[in-house]
Amino acid sequence: MNINKENSKAIIVFCSKLEISQTSKPLSNAEFRDLLIELDKKNIELYQLFDFSDEEFKSKIDLPIKRKRKSKVLIDLKRLKSLISRKISIFFKVEKLNNIGLKIVTLSDSGYPKKIHEKLKENAPPLFYYTGDINLLNKSLIGFLGSRNVDDNDIKITKDLVKNFNKTGIVSGGAEGIDSICINESLNNNSFGVEFLAGSMLKRIKKTNTAKAIQDNKLLLISAALPSDRSYKYTAMERNKFIYICSKQAIVIKSDHEKGGTWAGAIANLNKKYTKLYCVDIDYKGNQELIKKGAIPIKIDSNLSKDTINKKDNLNNDSKDAINEKDNLNKTEKLTNIEKAKSSQTSLFNFK
Repeated sequence: MNINKENSKAIIVFCSKLEISQTSKPLSNAEFRDLLIELDKKNIELYQLFDFSDEEFKSKIDLPIKRKRKSKVLIDLKRLKSLISRKISIFFKVEKLNNIGLKIVTLSDSGYPKKIHEKLKENAPPLFYYTGDINLLNKSLIGFLGSRNVDDNDIKITKDLVKNFNKTGIVSGGAEGIDSICINESLNNNSFGVEFLAGSMLKRIKKTNTAKAIQDNKLLLISAALPSDRSYKYTAMERNKFIYICSKQAIVIKSDHEKGGTWAGAIANLNKKYTKLYCVDIDYKGNQELIKKGAIPIKIDSNLSKDTINKKDNLNNDSKDAINEKDNLNKTEKLTNIEKAKSSQTSLFNFK
């Protein structure tokens, strides 16, 4: 599938949840991937399905689409035509979103988050909803992750760490606790932030400080979830993955042990190696266990901002991205840049 506006519109029609009925269930990420594989075999562009007759569907595509994974839900002629029939209604709803400052970026748009596409390849979400400057994702970002339940010490550690990256953006999950503290501190320091939301985007944009930061191009809210949907456990887990992928490195401030999204996301990142993971070295079981499993400890002392973080070697220098951990890294370990994969100009996926 080529990258163009027509395919982008088609992705929204086939995959968005802006309108759902029993007969027009949007394609899941896996279903969309399976459909693209079938279309690529036949050299058919996604948007061309809009003009297919019943006979063309039957003669040019092997229906129902064979699924890589067994599923009771079929991608058959009836379902595809039902999804296509909602095209006009979907476009009206997209326009309503645009009128309140919300946009959609799809895999067929040049603005789609490149790191997510490069890392997840065919498993990348077909589309994201967002508001703000999406180009903030192309800048250097430090991931901050942690518990919703924080004490005064957690808040101080978070703020002190953020201050040392005042020329680098922060990416987090937009939840209460560590997420909101780090983003607010970044904005207070006249820097910028990106929040991957698990849901409730419409609710978030109604907050005055959030709206102002978006208008000032200092904040990007982005989510694979429908803006009107609340957050769920599975969407929270998914957004953590996006945070790690888009981070030059990530810092866990505080994590419970073997429970909660912070722990699960950190373990997944250690296994997948999306980015280098740091963890604040405090007397908290979750943190200590993450360090044992491979997270690099950040030593906290009474002179945090001067001794624990070496500002001369921080992420503001793209060629020498480093956190200086006085007692743990012997002031020598440097962070490496995420390797930039070459992306195709004509094809969204390489299925080989």
